[in-house]
Amino acid sequence: MRRPKKQQSAIRTPLNRILGTEANVRLLRVLTSEPHPLSRSELGRRAGLEEKGAHLAARRLEEEGIVRRVGTGPRQQVKLELKHPLAGPLQKLFREEQARVERVLESLKQAVQNLAPDLDSAWVQGDFAEHLDRPGAPIVMGVLARGATLPRITKALRAVVAPTEAREDVTVEISGFTRPDIEVAKPDQKKELARAMPLFGIPPSAFTQERMEGQRMRKPITHSDRDKEQTFIAREVASRLASNPGKRQAAKQWIRQRLESASEHERGELEEWLSILDTMSPPRLARFLVDQGERATRLRQTFPFLDILSADERQEIVRKARDE
Repeated sequence: MRRPKKQQSAIRTPLNRILGTEANVRLLRVLTSEPHPLSRSELGRRAGLEEKGAHLAARRLEEEGIVRRVGTGPRQQVKLELKHPLAGPLQKLFREEQARVERVLESLKQAVQNLAPDLDSAWVQGDFAEHLDRPGAPIVMGVLARGATLPRITKALRAVVAPTEAREDVTVEISGFTRPDIEVAKPDQKKELARAMPLFGIPPSAFTQERMEGQRMRKPITHSDRDKEQTFIAREVASRLASNPGKRQAAKQWIRQRLESASEHERGELEEWLSILDTMSPPRLARFLVDQGERATRLRQTFPFLDILSADERQEIVRKARDE
């Protein structure tokens, strides 16, 4: 983009230069939420920039006084200059940016929880879930339900999310699935489901390996049925964690990776899971996973363990849970 021919006052319009490029904005988004100094390479990694681009943007921000260097030599780091008069407003701006996303996701979670008895699972998929959406792109919410109830559920969800669309200026697209739909999904669709952001119930990747042929028709799912199913899955996972300590470490590694792109709400629950894995002994963890208390029941909604199991293990656990 070309610079405007007419120059403006640096004192009157400092945001022209502070927020003048996407690289600047990306770095400031990271720095306004990070109280500790960061190396330029780490700052670039978190901002999704090449190291050279991160260095150039950091230098521009240093020249504007909104960022300052910490330390000397090759270990030199940078941080937000809190004494700058615009540091506080910028922190608030980026907090509001994140809060908008949190409001949207919370409203979607609330919408599907209100329909919980009829749903097997709900999630966000596609570019938004992978932080790659372009301007105007919809947030694609996938829901998994039995065929007879699916049209009614998708219609109800469209009505429920309409106020959120108007209030937050976003478009929410509802994509309904049945188990057979997921079973016959193309490989690229299954990959997209594997990267989905769970909103409710079991992640959709758990169903991609489950065979539907010959399965008997089942009665509608109640809240009690769902609690029993999730508890059964937790118990099966607990036994595998107890017999294979490596899976516990794999779960912690999966959580750390997920934290890099998680929303603020999901981050809180993932950090809670990480603390649990760090502090609970195997017997205590096994008891907690199947506990019927409020905390365990809540955390089972963002169960971070199915993705560390093999496809065969997931298939076996989900099949057993349905037959339980």
